[in-house]
Amino acid sequence: MKRLVCMLCVLMSLFSSCFAARTVYPSFNGTVCDDAAILSQQTIKDIEALNEALAPSNVYVYTCHFLGGDDVKQYTEELFNELYLDADDVLLTIVVGEEKYAMCSGEMVNSTVSIQQTLLGYSFAVPFMQREYDRAVGDFLLAFAPRLARIHGMEVNTDGLFGTKAAPQDELFELTENWWSGFFGERYEEEDYSYEPYEEVETEEEQSFGSLILLIFLLVYIIRKRKAKGKNSLGFWGWIVGIACLKAVLRFFGL
Repeated sequence: MKRLVCMLCVLMSLFSSCFAARTVYPSFNGTVCDDAAILSQQTIKDIEALNEALAPSNVYVYTCHFLGGDDVKQYTEELFNELYLDADDVLLTIVVGEEKYAMCSGEMVNSTVSIQQTLLGYSFAVPFMQREYDRAVGDFLLAFAPRLARIHGMEVNTDGLFGTKAAPQDELFELTENWWSGFFGERYEEEDYSYEPYEEVETEEEQSFGSLILLIFLLVYIIRKRKAKGKNSLGFWGWIVGIACLKAVLRFFGL
């Protein structure tokens, strides 16, 4: 009898250990689970509204403070399967306490994986590292939504979402009519009234200075990221931003 009791205790102990080690997955109410409480209610509403426009695709967003040592990419893939997401769905996991993030998508979206990673690095990473989480999620989704919509041969209207009044351009890094001129040039808005010539000069200088500061920040960020990976060269995008910085400096000083 004592032996039987001991065996039951051991089995219960093993069962408890296995249960305790089991990965716990979040419960979604809609397409957003903000366990870290870093997203505003407006951003959550905008994500839900965007998903309605993207239907049948959905973008799921999960935020938390820590994963307990789990690899964020592997965890995101497991959570994607645990939620039984479809082939045209996307899941973005944000771990603020560990400053990590990852994205997983279904088979229909996998053709845009390289675009996803580029947009995450360009639109999401910078505001995320600055702890501007609403802007990070908003900027990324505004840039990625048109590409997700193309899978179903449709267009998506993002007007009014994430604090914007107009949808962003539908080309990578495109700020004006084409990405190259937009990257090196300025952007002007047409107004119902005209400026005096002197005021035009001041406006151009202010915009040139703002562009210069932004480009310098991006260059420093790229250099730090490459050094962290043990790379001393600027890389393709480093040279692009470096040339843009040089041109912005010359333009700022009127050269």
